[in-house]
Amino acid sequence: MAFPAGNGQAEVVVVRPGIMGFAVPFHIFVNGDRIGSIRSNDYCEALVDPGVVEVSALAETECRAKFPVEANRSYFLLADPESGWMSSRVNLEVLDPMEGAEHRAECENHTIGAEGSEE
Repeated sequence: MAFPAGNGQAEVVVVRPGIMGFAVPFHIFVNGDRIGSIRSNDYCEALVDPGVVEVSALAETECRAKFPVEANRSYFLLADPESGWMSSRVNLEVLDPMEGAEHRAECENHTIGAEGSEE
């Protein structure tokens, strides 16, 4: 999904670069709606209206990030795996836009309905 400039919405992108915990999918939700599942070297994205957005990542545990977004801007979050009891746990970290864009360029899109997505 290319960010449509001037559409009045914000782009939220969750990236998962690297191979740690590659077998465990993280299920990604934006404002309560599932937008995709990501494994290592995947990302998923959503367009949202300006205001406060809540992003959740679910694996063995759930992690949430809530933050304000402005129209016509991109926001990137890192879904960071760490060892869990039975499978990977997940942390979410808001990234600098340049760093986030670099990670997205290295990953595959697994947004529900995206070309090439398994969803």
